[in-house]
Amino acid sequence: MREERKINIANKITFARIFLIPFCILELKINTQVSRILSCAIFIIAALTDALDGYIARSRNMVTNLGKFLDPLVDKILICSVLISLAELGDIDSWLAIIILIREFLVTGLRTIMAEKNKIMSAEILGKIKTISQMIMCIILILNPILNTIFNNYFLLKYFFVTLSLSLTIISGFKYINKNKSLFSN
Repeated sequence: MREERKINIANKITFARIFLIPFCILELKINTQVSRILSCAIFIIAALTDALDGYIARSRNMVTNLGKFLDPLVDKILICSVLISLAELGDIDSWLAIIILIREFLVTGLRTIMAEKNKIMSAEILGKIKTISQMIMCIILILNPILNTIFNNYFLLKYFFVTLSLSLTIISGFKYINKNKSLFSN
């Protein structure tokens, strides 16, 4: 096997993040204070390894097309899985999860169309900021029952991050679509 065909350490970390997702969701669905904390800890590990795999790929010159495609896809799977679970538990309204899912499917569809044309759509800074805000929002929402009893103004914190994440999701989605609108003309 040629060297460039082997899966590098950065991509292995990305694959490992996929395996954390069911454990995060399982703990969230148990829905006790302890399980919420465990779910949050698993989510944070997955979020931090997102930064780690990117750092390793760039610092060791291991950036691959697989990594460019897989890394944002795993982010979407992680965040959307948590949001669907949170909606099922009643911690967020389902429309919020649906709007975020729609944006993520549209951008993934664009990436697929570009891949068919041998092009890779790399993540842009606004997309990265959107992902970070969504991850913070998910952490706050996973800990919703706990934080709600501890902080008097928890609602404001929750509202701020939900609004920020939703706004960045919509704006970055439109930006990706607008930047790649030539794909729709064929």
